[in-house]
Order: sequence, then C-alpha cells, then structure tokens
Amino acid sequence: MIEGLDNEYEIGDDEATKLATDLWMEVLRDTGSHTDAIITMRQYMELISKHAKGFVYAFALDDKQKANGLVWMTATMRRNVELYGFFWALDTMMRALNTWLWPYMAVSFYNKFRKICVGCEAIMCGERKDAYMFMINFVLRNTPLRPADSVLIFTGDVFLLRKW
Repeated sequence: MIEGLDNEYEIGDDEATKLATDLWMEVLRDTGSHTDAIITMRQYMELISKHAKGFVYAFALDDKQKANGLVWMTATMRRNVELYGFFWALDTMMRALNTWLWPYMAVSFYNKFRKICVGCEAIMCGERKDAYMFMINFVLRNTPLRPADSVLIFTGDVFLLRKW
C-alpha cells in the first residue's frame, strides 16, 4: 500500500480517510506478527500525513511505550469540530470486527443539516476511560479554534461523568 504514496502529490480528505481505513482493515485481518504491522502502519500514517493537507494522527502508548491505539483526523473532521463541536458524542462500536478485537471509537456531532458528522476516528485496544481521554485531548490539541471551555455538552458512557 505504501508504493502509491511515494510520489509528490497531495491527496484529499476522502482519499486520506479511505487509505487509513484500508490500512487498518489489512492490518487487523493479518493473522501473522502484529509487530511488523505496527511498524508498517506507523510509516503509512506518516506518508498519509505528508500528502493529505491537514491530516494528523497520534498513537496511544501504554506504560511500556507500546501502541495500544491510533487516533486520526482529517481537515474536514477538524472543520466539523470547529463548526459543530459545542456538543460532543463519544461512543464505541464493541462488535468484534477485527482479529485484535479492538473497538472502533469516534467523536461525532450534529451539523447544521441535523446530520451526524465526525470529529475524529480511532481504533483503541479497549473501551476505557484513558482511551476516551486520549481522543478528547487529541481533538482539543489539534483544533485550536475549539477551546475546551467552548464545549457545552458531552454524551457518552457513564464512566465519563467522573472528573477528568
């Protein structure tokens, strides 16, 4: 999958999202060594970020500096946060859709047409408070036009009610 991105050209949000999603699906279907897949995934995400204007990502690391999740945001997702990010909905899809059994997570909003739009996407090794906190901090860090005190409402699971 890396071969196509070595050329010097810019890709749009839709293509960047598709490339990142395709890579995750390839990695998660892999039944071999996941260590090699993580290295390839890190390199691939860096290539996408070089070619897709506004694409950012971050790996969530555990105490031993091993990746236990990945969050990404396109320029369109950033704009969604800026425009509609006063009400955040955080949720996790818990169905086992991949070999690692890592759930898909997202921060989403309602846009002006009352349609759901996405602020960031993630694949984390579990639905945990630290995974949600990593996503929230990632979005706030990468969306300076949406300060934390401008977020009026969070919806999510009960354990998010505790003070962070």
